[in-house]
Amino acid sequence: MGAEIPDEVQGTSLLPWLLEPAAEPGWRDLRSYLDLDGYSLASLVDPRHHLIRPGMSVPGVALGGAELFDLVEDPDERRDLRPVYRVRSGLLLSRLRLLERGESLLHEPGEAEIDDELRDRLRALGYIQ
Repeated sequence: MGAEIPDEVQGTSLLPWLLEPAAEPGWRDLRSYLDLDGYSLASLVDPRHHLIRPGMSVPGVALGGAELFDLVEDPDERRDLRPVYRVRSGLLLSRLRLLERGESLLHEPGEAEIDDELRDRLRALGYIQ
C-alpha cells in the first residue's frame, strides 16, 4: 500500500473500499438501450469507458461483438479497445448483465460455518487470530 501504480496497470483502486467497506464508490454506471426497427443495442458507461453490446439483429456484427471505447483518450469513439482490454471489457459486460437482471453490484457479506480444520488454516495464513 502506498506504492506507485505503473502506467500500464488498468483499473480502479480498491483501497478505499478495503479501508471503508460501506463507502460509496463515487460514481455510478450509466446504462442505455436502443430497440428500433429490428436493431437493438445495450450500452454501459463508467467514468472512463463506454461499452456497446449489439443485440442479435444487428447486421454485420457478430453475436457478442461488443465494442469498448476509452472516453478520455478517444472521445469520438473511433478505436475499439475490446481486443486489447479484454479483462476490462469482460468486467463491463458482466456489470451490464447484472444490471439487466436487476442484481446489485455490491453484495452484503453472509455468514458461514467453518470447521476446526478451516479455522486452523485461516489462522496459519493470518486471516484470523
